Amino acid sequence: MLEKVFSTQNHRRKSQNVVKIVPYKNENREFVDALIKETCSDSTIYPYSEETINLGEAETQSTYIAKVGAIPVGFCSMWLNGFHPYALYFTIHTSSNYSKICIRTLMYNHILSINKKYRCIQTSLWEADSETMGFLSKKGFILYRKTIEPKLRIINNDKVILRKVNKDVFKKYKLLTLQQLTDERKYNEFIELTKKCYELSHKENPLGKISIEKWKNTVECDLIKAASLVLVDNDRVIAFALMHESTILIKDLGWRGVHSLYEEEMHEIIIALTYNQIEYARGADVESLIAEIDSTDIFASIMHGNFPFDKVPVWLTYYADLTQILPLECL
Repeated sequence: MLEKVFSTQNHRRKSQNVVKIVPYKNENREFVDALIKETCSDSTIYPYSEETINLGEAETQSTYIAKVGAIPVGFCSMWLNGFHPYALYFTIHTSSNYSKICIRTLMYNHILSINKKYRCIQTSLWEADSETMGFLSKKGFILYRKTIEPKLRIINNDKVILRKVNKDVFKKYKLLTLQQLTDERKYNEFIELTKKCYELSHKENPLGKISIEKWKNTVECDLIKAASLVLVDNDRVIAFALMHESTILIKDLGWRGVHSLYEEEMHEIIIALTYNQIEYARGADVESLIAEIDSTDIFASIMHGNFPFDKVPVWLTYYADLTQILPLECL
């Protein structure tokens, strides 16, 4: 069994302790779930298991536990994303009863020591976690994306109902639902446009090589074609706005985007398409719409800035280029 031993100091007891970093076992599940819940209240956000991961030289454990004696005091976990295969994802959580900075640094250095493959690594956390934000900043990480998942209440919401929207774009260009987009060539053009717009908002951690058929399946997952829209200029699909199933009373506002040749009209197009979807939802007795808004996604940001979404906590994503930084000593 792989086991690393470090010497550290418990700041509360002012005594020397030995920190062991050992592979995760299922018997640690209760500890890990409780530790995650302390910071984000949702243990499903961070994957962890006894599974292995390939980090360049051989398969290695994906999750590790930090222990002082027999007491677990923290854990770290690593995973990969098939759509974004160029980065290693990780998370580190530490118990408040022990020196957070030191335990966190030891686990971070452990990740660096076994990672022989990925130049870029990234992690995410809630904005309220200022301690981890400071730790990442000292390590040379860069904040590159803020994400929120706000709700737009559309029942009895005067701010939505009375919203003035310029619908001239629907006179200038042809508006179709995906149900009405029966031309195979145009439909494939729409799929290609969704991919290009997605790539535009994921430059730091780019999309991997993916077949158009697999991408199409991703786009169409739980898609409400009657509420998903495209704009067509003559023979070209120039914009889109998607909606997906969630529950009976709640639907998801999905990706949206505009062809680069129509950039000057981008704001008007996004706002008009979104308002059209809101009208559809109201007619279907939907109470609320939920959207995932990334700060790197200009199209979603336009939507968020022009409709009265609820305020929600912010999810931060940091990344680092390991060729540019060095591990810190335990403080």
